[in-house]
Amino acid sequence: GLQLLCALGSLAEVACLVRLASNAVYDATSTLSLHLILLAKDEAPFEAIAGLLLTAFLFGGMLLFSFGFAAFVFTTLSAEQAGQLLRKAFPHFYAWCMLTSAAAALPLYRIDPLCAALLLSVTATTIPARQVLMPAINNATDSGNKSRFNVLHSASVALTLSQIFAVGYCLTRMV
Repeated sequence: GLQLLCALGSLAEVACLVRLASNAVYDATSTLSLHLILLAKDEAPFEAIAGLLLTAFLFGGMLLFSFGFAAFVFTTLSAEQAGQLLRKAFPHFYAWCMLTSAAAALPLYRIDPLCAALLLSVTATTIPARQVLMPAINNATDSGNKSRFNVLHSASVALTLSQIFAVGYCLTRMV
């Protein structure tokens, strides 16, 4: 909240500087946040706002799909119907994650190269998840190979959680 106010104008910027200066302990995050605020205000306001909004959009969408939609589908539909619906939904979810993470990385490359790299890693790791891991999970399900399904599904969940944490980390660097 305070960082966003700092981006709004010089009076808010002075208040932000006073607030940060009054803290007894500086850490790398607050120093970086101050740097990002000043850079965004003076040099790249569109990029900072676009990067923040796209990253937040990605984070919220990943959380909603992973923990909201998928859970809702399995509690509302039969296991067979839920499986069929998720098979149709996951390719679109993965495509959305690839597009949104790449779009979020672009405006951030000058402002925060680390976040840009993390977001591009989300893009890059989603490609094999969509093209290799998802079909393998479907094949394991179709063949009734529960142990293979469990291993592959666990890998998919671990990958998605690591992506969510990476995107969430980027958000913490921006606010």
